[in-house]
Amino acid sequence: MLGLITSLSQVVYTTAQSGHITASNSAHKNRTLQPKTQQELDNEKNKASRVKELKFKAISKSNMPTQDIYYAPPHSVTTNENPPYHKIMYMAYEWENPEQGGNNTMNLANTFIFPFPAGINDKVTTEWDDETSMIKRLTAALVTSDKKIGDQLKKEAQSKWDNLTSGSRRKVAEFNQADFYFKSVAKRDFTFSHKMTPQSETESVVMKDIVDWIQYHASPLLKKTNVQLIGPAEWEIHFLSNGVDNPFLPKIKRCILESVAINDTPNDSFQSSENSHPNDVEIELTFKEIGIRTKQDIGSNSGTRSKMMQWE
Repeated sequence: MLGLITSLSQVVYTTAQSGHITASNSAHKNRTLQPKTQQELDNEKNKASRVKELKFKAISKSNMPTQDIYYAPPHSVTTNENPPYHKIMYMAYEWENPEQGGNNTMNLANTFIFPFPAGINDKVTTEWDDETSMIKRLTAALVTSDKKIGDQLKKEAQSKWDNLTSGSRRKVAEFNQADFYFKSVAKRDFTFSHKMTPQSETESVVMKDIVDWIQYHASPLLKKTNVQLIGPAEWEIHFLSNGVDNPFLPKIKRCILESVAINDTPNDSFQSSENSHPNDVEIELTFKEIGIRTKQDIGSNSGTRSKMMQWE
């Protein structure tokens, strides 16, 4: 009798489960997926486009920018196409339709060509936290588990006791092995200085245009409502040798221009030509990368990518 009851209960359980699964499958089949709204599709497209914009884009002779290009004076240097033709190119991207709310895309506005600057430095700074103090070690143990906090307390007490009973406290220093915890990587920043020396009135006018346009792209836009500022331009930087990216120089992702410093008296006094245009102007540009450079970025730009990417 007990065996019969057990068998019946299994039949009821199995039937109930089967009915549940059938009903669930039926409901799943009859359920229609709601199509994404146009706003959701646009947001996904804009996000993908934005991520693509932030990546480093190699420049080749076939895809040089066609927008307004300003060559820094003296033009005999910056417009020279003969090898080795080493130039740095700053490309300013402005938000599209900012007064109408924009669509999260940026378009190339102006390009500025200068000779290679002095001091092309590439520095990577990683941020770590070293757990050297007793409070930090106990806190780390507490976060991990209650058991580890007890073990750590015993370890700290034993260390203090050994130090007190050694009889050589004035001759030795207590040493605690530090545990380092990786926190983040600081965004890279770059500072480039250029001295512009016009050789004619035309080049003086171009120099003025360069100064004005770079300051323009570094400034925000005040909306008509007077309560909001639209962000300044973003920049791409390329070190060109013979018209293409030099593989030995830094590959810089999309940047912001943190500061623009103009020195109209680089010779300690204002020296001008007959038309009162300055003979020399120094410009210093400080950029900061928007993104973080990773192993994948370095490996993709290297001839030994297959060896580097084995750690992915």
